[in-house]
Amino acid sequence: MLFFYADIFVISAAVGIMFLITRIWDALNDPTMGVVCDRPETRWGKFRPCLLLGAAPFAIIGIITFSTSVFSPSGKLIDAYVTFTLMMIYTVVNVPYSSLMRVMTNNPSERTSFASFRFAGAFSNDIFVTVTAAYLVEYFGGKVNPAQGYQLIVSIYALFVIIFFLLTSSATKELLKPAKVKHSSVKDDLKDISKNGTWFIMLASFGFQTNVKHTLQSLVGTRFIISVFSGPGALLAA
Repeated sequence: MLFFYADIFVISAAVGIMFLITRIWDALNDPTMGVVCDRPETRWGKFRPCLLLGAAPFAIIGIITFSTSVFSPSGKLIDAYVTFTLMMIYTVVNVPYSSLMRVMTNNPSERTSFASFRFAGAFSNDIFVTVTAAYLVEYFGGKVNPAQGYQLIVSIYALFVIIFFLLTSSATKELLKPAKVKHSSVKDDLKDISKNGTWFIMLASFGFQTNVKHTLQSLVGTRFIISVFSGPGALLAA
């Protein structure tokens, strides 16, 4: 994302501050989404409806995020703030998707198997995007218009996102019904969290580690690869 914003979208160095601010929000919206999706009871379960309803909005926002605008530099930065923050809608599908295992079976071996397939799929997807993205961006946009290449290739990926989330929602079943308990209010939950010092330490350490990793991987690593190598394959290692 940093490479896209800096070299394709061409916005100022303030994008680094934008990433910091949006990552803070990202750290907060995950537990919030956990509370939201865990409370409703529907005929389709707790988590599958989130995948069904969140797939298309997530894909559309992804396309918008990788679309360049003709605004002024300040306008482009505002555009980036809005679209990248909206990309946090990923939480709407990711948290329920991660939670599906605990309501599909109570067998530890089966849960381990589900988790293995889940991560195998995630890593396979990373490899697929890494191998194909740079070549397809050049194929669709060429060196003259890489912005068009990014928009088209992300549109293709977005179509796959919709298909696979809909398949996941329709092909799984929430067989286990969690024991009914009296839910505390969101206000009480937030009050309990505010008193949990260990939680804040974990949040700060994980947030710092994640931000450093993404910054080094997205900016420093990408720059190094592009400087040393050339051609569409230059981004494969990044």
